[in-house]
Amino acid sequence: MADDFAPAQFFEMSDDAKLASPSFQSMQAGLRVGSSQFTLGFAQRVESPLEYETRVIDRKAAKPPPPPARDYRLSEVLLQLHAMQGAAGRSVLRRERVAPANPFAKVEPARWTALTEDLGIVSDAARGVSFVEALGAAQRDRRGMVVRDFELAQLEPTQ
Repeated sequence: MADDFAPAQFFEMSDDAKLASPSFQSMQAGLRVGSSQFTLGFAQRVESPLEYETRVIDRKAAKPPPPPARDYRLSEVLLQLHAMQGAAGRSVLRRERVAPANPFAKVEPARWTALTEDLGIVSDAARGVSFVEALGAAQRDRRGMVVRDFELAQLEPTQ
């Protein structure tokens, strides 16, 4: 499973590198455990109470606010609306059948290459990879830099 992360939060980067890098990079965000052979039907659900604990936090108040008279209670109508319109309700996994897709274009992630100080490629494994992978290879080279693959084509001599 992958999600978008800001590379500068995970790697040492100069200010120039932070500005030149993509704001977010797809990186491994977890994993999925399960089997498509095992499913639960609606009739097999287990009721569970939904309760809230209400706390008021105001660190700038001259004196702490009094505790609320009663905790918040989510009405059944609002719960049903949240269930239908929230992330879980809109998930593709909730649909009985997936609508057919007719793609008209293909979007691919940007590919990057790590270069040495004299503009040589750090290694074949550092060519055409994600920004994070190229950045790691460039940092191992200590003086390396990262460029997008289309910029690399401009550096290569024409024959």
